[in-house]
Formats: sequence, structure tokens, C-alpha cells
Amino acid sequence: MFKLNIRSGSISIFLMLFFACFFCPSYPQDNSIRGKTVVSYAGGVLVYGHTKVETRPIYGIKVHPLNYTVKSREKEEYIQHLVENLSNRTNEISIEVISVTPEGWSAELFVDENKDGIHQWWESDRLDKAKQVGEGSMFAFLVKIKRPDGVKLGESGFVTVRASGLVKDGNGYLGGNGTIYGGEDEAQITDTFIVE
Repeated sequence: MFKLNIRSGSISIFLMLFFACFFCPSYPQDNSIRGKTVVSYAGGVLVYGHTKVETRPIYGIKVHPLNYTVKSREKEEYIQHLVENLSNRTNEISIEVISVTPEGWSAELFVDENKDGIHQWWESDRLDKAKQVGEGSMFAFLVKIKRPDGVKLGESGFVTVRASGLVKDGNGYLGGNGTIYGGEDEAQITDTFIVE
């Protein structure tokens, strides 16, 4: 227990330090913080009890771009997307192909190791399982869209991909330092391949 004599004139310094430390902008606010402080005044003495700060898990992801269109006469095209972890801790993010239309078109997912948007010969890791992504980090992946033979000019193929995070809360929180933590836990991406 900490005691401070009010007559010493140092109460204002103590309170300034207390509020500067307790309300420091290094944690998300709102539902992410629980705090308990006991301060009492008795007979000219300020008695300080305890403070407990607990940071709760906040999850969220951001995918960009959400929609992309490529125009090409090539047999296949690779489209890059970036997934950013907006959580205040490591998040497990899954990427999966939901649909490919029309019939005959196909899609695969690859990890873009060097984030350059180009499928290199040595980038052979398919994105078929969840990835651990650190707080504030991002990773890149490529959607490979392949058209069938006999497709005419002007025809298009569509691929829908879903990126989803570990926990479903769907909320975002603004930290005292202006950082936004969390947000959507799921994003749907639509890529279009136009034969031109």
C-alpha cells in the first residue's frame, strides 16, 4: 500500500503520474480494457490500492483489393491480394475458393512469398491451410484463374474467394494512440478474368 501526505504538496505530481500511466495510449480502449483502481482519502492521507489492466483479444482482418478485373488472352492469370491482421495478437487466417463460374474455369491459391504479385517458379506453396499471421502483419497470396479451351473473346470467368479470421466478433476498437484494432473477421473477394 502506498501513502502520500497531502500537505507535502506532491499530490498533484502523484495524480499526474497516475493518470499518465493508467490512461497511456498503448492499449485498445472500449471493450478491450478492464481496469480497477481503489483510491481513498482519509485524514489528510491519500491511500492508493491497486490497478489491474487486462487486454482482451480483439480480432479482425483486412483484404485488399476486394475486387479485381484482369483482361488478357493468356490461358491463365495470377491476381494478387494482401491480407492484413488487424488483431492485437496473432491471428489464424484461412483463405478458400468458394466458387468458380462458368463451368470449365478453374482457380487455385498460392502463397506470394516475396509479395511482388508475380508467380515465380519457386513459389509452389499452395494456400490450402490456415496461416498464422502476427499482430499488424500481412501476407500476400495469388489467385490463379485458368480458362478452358474454346473461350471466345469477350467471355469472362469469375472466382469468389473468402478470407476468414480466427474469432467472429465483427467489431473494431479505436486505441488511445489512434490505432484501429480489429474489424471484420471475414472478407469476400471477387476476381474477374475477361478474355480480350
